[in-house]
Amino acid sequence: MANDENNRFFVSMLNHSLVDKSVVLYEIQVNGPYNSAFTVHDRYSNISKFHDSVVKGLTNKHNLPSFPGKKLIGKTNPDFIRKRKGLLETFFNNFLAHPEVNFDKKVIEYFSMLAGGTFEIQT
Repeated sequence: MANDENNRFFVSMLNHSLVDKSVVLYEIQVNGPYNSAFTVHDRYSNISKFHDSVVKGLTNKHNLPSFPGKKLIGKTNPDFIRKRKGLLETFFNNFLAHPEVNFDKKVIEYFSMLAGGTFEIQT
């Protein structure tokens, strides 16, 4: 499978919602290989776990972007959420551009799980 600009994942952080006034759920537009596109929702802590899981399995960890830091107080502040959405979008796109990450099995499983198990790449 070619790993070029037409066959990789790109992410846009579209919106967010608050669950129980304390959990921020991010709306994520995913454009994937072979013109696939879907929208998923996830929270910061799950995205962080996804990141950690993928990084743990990489052999080449050179030039990986840093994951946006955690915040305990003020995480539902609208200005903070807007800033974090931008940081998460930049992180996702730089992370997914890494040669080992874009087609890592865990990336495909993560997006598939969020999409309700309906996403898969045909090789």
